[in-house]
Amino acid sequence: MLIGVIPFELAWIVDVLSGARWIGMTSYMFEVARSLFLKALSLFHVMLPVMTIFILRRVGYDPRALKAQTLLIWIVLPVTYLATDPAENINLVFGFGPEPQTLMHPLLHLALEMILVPAVVCWPSHLLVQRVLGRTDTREPDARH
Repeated sequence: MLIGVIPFELAWIVDVLSGARWIGMTSYMFEVARSLFLKALSLFHVMLPVMTIFILRRVGYDPRALKAQTLLIWIVLPVTYLATDPAENINLVFGFGPEPQTLMHPLLHLALEMILVPAVVCWPSHLLVQRVLGRTDTREPDARH
């Protein structure tokens, strides 16, 4: 999961530290009408990468993660597209901003996102995590030893 979420989580952290002026994805954190409880719950965005890196430092990084994360993306994005309201734009399946995009057919946008997220987010993250955290040998242990 780290390679699929860490760039977005880091963007969330930078955005909240900038007062939601960088991307605007954390503007809800600065709305007076939102409860302090809701804002506190949102701080999981800070702990998620920290805990995931901590765990992977202990158990190692499985190089099969890129394939698994890509498969998960290819399942989650179409399901999100089919099951959610375009006005909510969950997982950005209707546009790369807060509003659904209108430049291309929505299914073309979905297809592009299904290609771009693994290629632009997961693959570079995979290479970085593999280099920094190392790899786990995924071969079965020899039963004779």
